[in-house]
Amino acid sequence: MWRQIALIGLAASVLAACEDPMAVSGPPKTASVSKSLPQERVLGTASSVIRTFHLNAEGKREEIGGVPCTVRSRHFSAKIVSPQRVNYPSFLQAARFEDRGHPGTLTVSCSGGGKSGAFTVDAAPANLATGAIHARVDAVYSDGTRTTQGGAFTAPIHSKQLASSYPWSYAGTIIVDLDP
Repeated sequence: MWRQIALIGLAASVLAACEDPMAVSGPPKTASVSKSLPQERVLGTASSVIRTFHLNAEGKREEIGGVPCTVRSRHFSAKIVSPQRVNYPSFLQAARFEDRGHPGTLTVSCSGGGKSGAFTVDAAPANLATGAIHARVDAVYSDGTRTTQGGAFTAPIHSKQLASSYPWSYAGTIIVDLDP
């Protein structure tokens, strides 16, 4: 009993030490889509939250807002101010398209207050709502660190076949580290 109380207290203190991310206050920005993108390749809309971080005077990593960023791929682009959600096309994955319709990389470049940074992330098959086939990347940091939803999982034998039918999308949160 006392162990359970001690563990609950420890968990509460660890959670209290974690800072909440900045609220995304503005409405989502909808990316401008290239006229050369064939509409047969678009399967709806996906989105990512763009966040910016820097090292403060104590050398501690902290989120900063109000940083102008450009989000760009070969099929769409948007200008946002972090932290902000950006909506963009979700791309159909099918054998009839070259490279199964892979839309390529997404680059986020941010600059402001004498600091700048950029990060490029590749598209991956979107996850099932259950998370059964592909550990969806929730956040990608510019130092290459990734956080995933659900951690370890067991995939069914047919998961490769299922993964090849999900639309292409990017990370739900993309974090850009800014350097002076």
